[in-house]
Amino acid sequence: MHRRHWLILSLAIPLAVLTVFVALALTREAAQVPVAQLTPRDARIARFRHSVADNPTDYDSRLRLAWTYQQAKLYPEALDQYAIILKRRPRSVAALYYRGLIYRETGADPQAVEAFRSVLAIKKDHVLASVALGEYHLARSEYSGLLEVVGPAVKAHPKVAQLQYLAGRGLEGTGDIDGARTRYREALKYAPDLARARARLRRLDGSPE
Repeated sequence: MHRRHWLILSLAIPLAVLTVFVALALTREAAQVPVAQLTPRDARIARFRHSVADNPTDYDSRLRLAWTYQQAKLYPEALDQYAIILKRRPRSVAALYYRGLIYRETGADPQAVEAFRSVLAIKKDHVLASVALGEYHLARSEYSGLLEVVGPAVKAHPKVAQLQYLAGRGLEGTGDIDGARTRYREALKYAPDLARARARLRRLDGSPE
């Protein structure tokens, strides 16, 4: 009986060791194969996820992770990350602006407007948020609102042709035709190929399209 136990043990122990090595090898292979097949974007996501997992207060990596999710159209994942950032950094202009882009992309206009306005409440001459809100008001023919949101940015960044164009649309819509002409000319000065500014100027000057 004692001899039989030794025989069983002598067979079981090597088998157990072999099983462990096989399991480790399979685990290692399973972990390595997907990594080799990752797209550059997925590799960035994995890298930033590891950074965030190692240091949850690394908000720069968390912001990069959220933006990479957003570029991949993984909007719920991106919004989760922005929410974490904004809970600790409520004045994070980048998180607010990028979150606004997601809302705009998904048709949630009220949330998008709120996000962009939050950006301008922190930095009133933020170019991208001003353009985003300006386009929103322009689409609704809300010319006074358009002028309100783009005004500070135009003053601070006069060489941004898109801002000059939007200001021109606001002025044209409120009846200041000479002011609109000036803005359109300024837009074309910095972006000669801005077709819609040229078209509006031609219309005001009575020239054929």
